[in-house]
Amino acid sequence: MGIEPTIYGGLSADSIEDGTVESNLAVSGYTNDTTNTSDDLFTVEDGLELEDDADIEGYPVLNGMIDPSAESAVDPISYVWDPNFKTNTAAVVDDDDDQYKRNETWIAHLTDDVIAANMSRPFETHEGIDDEINDGALGYLRDNVGSDMVTEFDSTRDTIDESGRYYTSDFDVDEIDTSDGDVHIGVGDFEDDTLSGLTVTGENQAYIYTDTDDMEITDDGGDKSVSVSGTRKGNFWLYGTSATEITFDDGTAFDGVVYAPDSELTLEEDATITGAIVAGETTIDDDVTINFDRKLRTDIPIPEENQDITIEEARDPLDVTFVLDGSGSMGTVYRSGTVTDTREEPPFSTSWDTDATVDPDSKYAIEVERCSFWGGCTTTTVEPGETTSFINSDDVRVANESCNGCEVTVFETTGNDPLEIRADATQDFINALNESNDDRAGVFEFDTNGRTLHSLSYDLSSVKSSVSVEADGGTEMAAGMSPALDQYSSSNDNERVMVLLSDGKNSYGNGATEEAVDDAIDKDVTIYTVGLGNDLDEELLKETATKTGGEYYTADDAGELKDKFGLIAEREITDKEITFEVGDLPDPGESSNDYVVNIETQQVRVEN
Repeated sequence: MGIEPTIYGGLSADSIEDGTVESNLAVSGYTNDTTNTSDDLFTVEDGLELEDDADIEGYPVLNGMIDPSAESAVDPISYVWDPNFKTNTAAVVDDDDDQYKRNETWIAHLTDDVIAANMSRPFETHEGIDDEINDGALGYLRDNVGSDMVTEFDSTRDTIDESGRYYTSDFDVDEIDTSDGDVHIGVGDFEDDTLSGLTVTGENQAYIYTDTDDMEITDDGGDKSVSVSGTRKGNFWLYGTSATEITFDDGTAFDGVVYAPDSELTLEEDATITGAIVAGETTIDDDVTINFDRKLRTDIPIPEENQDITIEEARDPLDVTFVLDGSGSMGTVYRSGTVTDTREEPPFSTSWDTDATVDPDSKYAIEVERCSFWGGCTTTTVEPGETTSFINSDDVRVANESCNGCEVTVFETTGNDPLEIRADATQDFINALNESNDDRAGVFEFDTNGRTLHSLSYDLSSVKSSVSVEADGGTEMAAGMSPALDQYSSSNDNERVMVLLSDGKNSYGNGATEEAVDDAIDKDVTIYTVGLGNDLDEELLKETATKTGGEYYTADDAGELKDKFGLIAEREITDKEITFEVGDLPDPGESSNDYVVNIETQQVRVEN
């Protein structure tokens, strides 16, 4: 069809309306799993001005400068091209310390939350495809309607399940199945000027070519406007001309690629695109999300010499609240005993509903030998923090033959965290915080009711010494969450984090917890949840985390709590390194714009 598209990232626009962004825009990318995303590129051929409410997640790449306001943010970094970069940024940057070089690339901290890297040259702009559409793909399909080469249909046709070339002046198709091969459709107009409720299945490509001047892309009864099966959203392409005006309605979800370099594009509030968009002048409303199918990338807009830069940024101060489960199912220690290096009977026998736990702080494991009349003997090694059960006929000893006089304490326990490792994990996390960085911490506990062990404070030593947990009563997560959330003052600019640990389900329903989650969202608190044990409300814990931008972690036993808390601490406390790592570009043989040669053969017999 003569179209060779260029795809840099999730969104490519000639310009943003009025050159200004005043809302939230998130551009991420994925390779094999649409849920496994990270920040990615979008390009604008002009510069950008950011209003106070502008919050960009991704890498804007601009053939111009970025002009931020004091309250705007770009995470992680923007790339700009400007031959007078140092001169143009001097009015914004407070001092020379905010400008420096990394691998011959100038970096400038334009504000606290906006960093710009200067590219050595601009990227190539997208060219219009009017001729390729009107004289090529669309023109060919329109001109050959009724021939053996192009099949015409009207709005009564709702399914296409055979490969080939089609044309319609009134598109209202519900499903395109590409299992038989590629499908090319020329469209004069869409039913009611709307594209909605289209499902694309199969492993081959579906292409639509149109020059309609006004098209609305909208959800159909809650379903996506276009839904493409599998992770390869590049299996559907919508091509448009400079005459095309495309609007994604509020809340619309769309899979696929829109390639209309000179068109007018509007992305209304809460629009979500998985695939890619190339357009002309673009309007972006609040909370637009684009998840880029990285298999579509054909080129990198950042010059190679500017790609290999890493910038280490000090993290923001933290306000961390720990909300710890203190319900009865956390368990307790009934008694303790000592295992020595001499093989002997266990210090006590455990009953059917209790366990013996090896002291997590022990330097040694223990060995338990159990013999049966009909099956011989077996020896089991129990590591520090692990649990086992004893019967009177067992032999036990310290698992170290060279030990002389070694002793290991074992505890008879019940519950999920009888040794109160959750307290140790919390104290380790507090140790990783930094008073000189203006970090604060607070500790709260819940069972049926809530308790404030220590309110948010800069005195981290005092907070750490307050961590003393209990195990009694039922489970009501909100009883601990609510007083913790009350600690977050609107006057404090610290990043807000909550670590919520639970080993079970709410005893009285989830209504109060859901209200607490809404409060956390309003107060911009990120909640990390840790589920301990087997009797969990995992759905609630996952939703609590994901709705607030956090993550859910599971711990099979209390011995894993330190590791899980450590992962959260590492994510929040480590100074971040900003870099853009360009993955391998797709093999040309996998690209979506391959030419197809159809060969017809006929056998001919030539007589002597």
